[in-house]
Amino acid sequence: MPRQKPNLFAQAFLLGGFTYASLWLQPYQYHPDYLLFIWFIWGLTGLLALSFIFNLLGTLPNIVRQLISKKTKGLKGTAAWITKTAARKAKLFKRKGYLAGKLLGEAVWVTIESCGLVLAPAGSGKTRDFVIPALFADRGNMIVADLKGTLAAITARIRRCKFKQKTFFLNPANRFRKFLGKSARFNPLQLLNENWTNESRRMFLMSDARMLALQLLQEPKDPGQNEFFRKGSRKLLVFAFVYLAVTTSKATLSAALNLLSDMNQLTNALYKSASDDRLNGELIRMANDLLGKIQDGRQEQLESFREGALQVLEPYSASGVLADATSSSDFKFSDLRKIKGTVYIICDPTQMAAFAGWLGLVMESAKTELIREANGKPVTFMIDEATNFKFASLPALLTSAREFNMRLWVIVQELEQWAHVYGREALDTLMSQTEVKIIHGSRSFKTCQLISNMLGEYSVQQTNYNKGKSIFDPVNRNVSEVGRKLLTPDEVQKFKKAIVFVRDLPPMALQRIGYHQIFPWVLWADPNPLFGKGRYWGWPKLWL
Repeated sequence: MPRQKPNLFAQAFLLGGFTYASLWLQPYQYHPDYLLFIWFIWGLTGLLALSFIFNLLGTLPNIVRQLISKKTKGLKGTAAWITKTAARKAKLFKRKGYLAGKLLGEAVWVTIESCGLVLAPAGSGKTRDFVIPALFADRGNMIVADLKGTLAAITARIRRCKFKQKTFFLNPANRFRKFLGKSARFNPLQLLNENWTNESRRMFLMSDARMLALQLLQEPKDPGQNEFFRKGSRKLLVFAFVYLAVTTSKATLSAALNLLSDMNQLTNALYKSASDDRLNGELIRMANDLLGKIQDGRQEQLESFREGALQVLEPYSASGVLADATSSSDFKFSDLRKIKGTVYIICDPTQMAAFAGWLGLVMESAKTELIREANGKPVTFMIDEATNFKFASLPALLTSAREFNMRLWVIVQELEQWAHVYGREALDTLMSQTEVKIIHGSRSFKTCQLISNMLGEYSVQQTNYNKGKSIFDPVNRNVSEVGRKLLTPDEVQKFKKAIVFVRDLPPMALQRIGYHQIFPWVLWADPNPLFGKGRYWGWPKLWL
């Protein structure tokens, strides 16, 4: 029979009892009637002590093995939330950059050199908890996509008065004019006019015209059979832009609409350009190509091209609010390389079908100007609700922003919306190129699965029991390591804290904090015009 393991707990209990008895009998050690009994108790206590020590020493290696076996080896993963010590070592508690939340009572600040992502569903408080705090924390030059106008109404005064910046409002619909004043104008085709008048930049004229035409009339995810006609429409747009820039130096979107709307005027422009050898014959080539369709009896084909071009230019008709807003330029985005300034691009939510195209066109022009003037002050793009419009070159810009001294904050409600607007490959680019990711939850199970996978797994011990084939068989126990998600998709969906990824650091679970809970930012912020004249107050959680 196998040697039975000693019961150390029973021995310890008996030893404690006999030790207590020895101490209790100590006053009677000199009494002759109790002397033999006392020696017996003392001897038995000594034997019990020796036995306990001997068995303990024999069991000690097994205790050590048991303790070691209870500690996982990380075979299935070592994922864990960041500790406060690691966060302090990574200098996340220094007030530099953008406020991401609080970790165990201390504010966490993150910085980006190129791109950052904020993922937050509608109504989750991303404007309160990140966008407005970012506009208060970053005193550098910024371009802000403000689809409702509330960001400008809340933050523009402090950026103008306290940060000493020039503030420009591209606000064609004159939203909140009482607070913001008159809208500035910006002509996206001013870039072409300057290319023509500046001989050293004429080499960019055709490529910039094609870029603007592609932004106006973009390719859908599934091009289909109409790709040929879209290319033809873009060719007409390029011709109209270049013709107006070369002949008048005052190309505007409204002028291009007028030119393409009048077939007689368009035909005269084509015949005039067919003999214009400027731009090394580029105008002649485009004009002859389009005139050939008329002369070869393909008038219907040209008419289809023209109809496609007119559809994207229609929002800039003389009766619309965008005509005056794009008639000339009161400033240049490249000026942000030299001065301290913030540009708010404000849309009208009731006319987003028209304003989405205009916003993308303005952002495209801003990107081109800033790339041409890469030297100077860095500029940050705050692209709020990035999936409500399409900025065609945004996925490519994510990979090159750092080289051109630009930073991008991309704010989306759902990753699947990004994939729907920009394509599945662009989603991979977004996730790989953003060095900081701030996640305020998601309602999409697919997105929650992605976040859960990003968080990784950690090892836990799992105990399995083998009961044998009958009730008389012994029960054997087996302990093994298995992987467990740091957060399962269901847990991600219900998680109340912000999940933050910063480069190669472990993920962080941060308490979210809004500008209304931060002193003195709560005093800096002006009231939101959509909610009356009262300020938005909250219980203070952070003092800066």
